[in-house]
Amino acid sequence: MAALLDDDNDQLSAFLASTTDFGGGTKPTKGGYQRPKEELEYLKRKHDALTQQLHALHAQQALVPVSSRWALRAVEQTQLAQRSLLENKRLKEMVEGQLQMITSLQKMLLKHPALTTFRPSTGLCILGIEHRRQEVDALMAYHLERLESEWIRHRLYEALDDDTPLNQLTVLEPATTPEIRLSYVGSQRMPLDFRTMGDVLWDHKLGDHHPVSEILERFNDNLVYVREENALHDSDAPVLESRSIVQRIQQDQRVVMLWRSILEDRLYPHGPNRLIANRMGWVVVHPRSHNECVLQTVVVMSTPIASSLMVQPAVGTLTELVLHTSEANRRKFGVGLHNAVAARVATRQGNLSPYSEPPAIKRPRR
Repeated sequence: MAALLDDDNDQLSAFLASTTDFGGGTKPTKGGYQRPKEELEYLKRKHDALTQQLHALHAQQALVPVSSRWALRAVEQTQLAQRSLLENKRLKEMVEGQLQMITSLQKMLLKHPALTTFRPSTGLCILGIEHRRQEVDALMAYHLERLESEWIRHRLYEALDDDTPLNQLTVLEPATTPEIRLSYVGSQRMPLDFRTMGDVLWDHKLGDHHPVSEILERFNDNLVYVREENALHDSDAPVLESRSIVQRIQQDQRVVMLWRSILEDRLYPHGPNRLIANRMGWVVVHPRSHNECVLQTVVVMSTPIASSLMVQPAVGTLTELVLHTSEANRRKFGVGLHNAVAARVATRQGNLSPYSEPPAIKRPRR
């Protein structure tokens, strides 16, 4: 047995000696013979030395943190550059919206609008002395039927999945009448569930915020008859009085809020020498998640209505009054509504986020 092992060792030694790593490159001599055991010990020592060098390199690398000061600064610069791109895009869209607003107002100023004595032939916008609740229900039912066509016309259903806020203000000039209409279409996300957002919107509409909505009649908790007044300071322009039916409808997958002006009230007549506001609107709150919803709005404001016996004010005064009313409602339902939403979010999170007022083109007019 020992003889066989010696023969195997001799054969292995002869094979290793013939290689460049273990041989001398020349024909080995019998005196230069090296056993495999010694070679294995050499390889083990070499392995240990290389392992120590590897550990030393790892230790040296650990002394230099990955998130060093320069690395952090590079990350911050990248993030700031990305934010700048997004901010530039937002500012560009804002400027384009303001240019559209200026163009629309220029068209309105050149139009020279006149007061109208129009009264709807259907009588839906007229409240009598008796059967007032039936007349109100008929008016709001007709107004609700128009909602779907308005949403389809302005492609608001398609905007539900769009992350970009929609804000459009246009001037409509019907060819058959001398009146001018300001139309606003908006769609944006809100950080509340749709039920809570509906409550915030309703409370804000009827709350103590200028222009204050004085409740003339309360038919139920979701149907009221309100009055608002707008006037120019230090001006002889008549007061613009708005009478509106406001209704909230709770549906399974949305909250609807709509309003329509009352152009004539035979039980509570409008004051003498007052302009009568003529506007209508729809708001729909769609659910998106347990803490987010989509608020969509369509508002149409027409030229005020007056008696045929009333002396018409100057065109510039009338235009200024209409713009003043639009601005007042923009503040109420723009920055005012966002602050109300922020306050409701703060009651849940304990952190009130400040909100700065956006340009006029970016908020709805009611």
